[in-house]
Amino acid sequence: FGLLGHLYLSIEGGPGVAKEARIAVNNGACVIPLMSSGGASGGLFDFPKQCFLKPIWAPEPQWNLLQQKEAAASEVAAAVTDLMELYLDILDRLR
Repeated sequence: FGLLGHLYLSIEGGPGVAKEARIAVNNGACVIPLMSSGGASGGLFDFPKQCFLKPIWAPEPQWNLLQQKEAAASEVAAAVTDLMELYLDILDRLR
């Protein structure tokens, strides 16, 4: 799957998720990790470290919500949606 898309959202996961994220990143895709979910998306299994750095296009409040375990699910869902829409808008403008 890591060769198919331009944008991925990772939630938790094990070694397979980390491997797919590495493939996606090496293929030029954006991987947004839900860091608070733990597992690969929280930094285990050699998940690509660059995915944990806030992209320049990502607003700080939304990015920070991805790390907060105590955040309400509705807030996290809204932040993920905002981030994905922003990235897809950038992709559209580049085409």
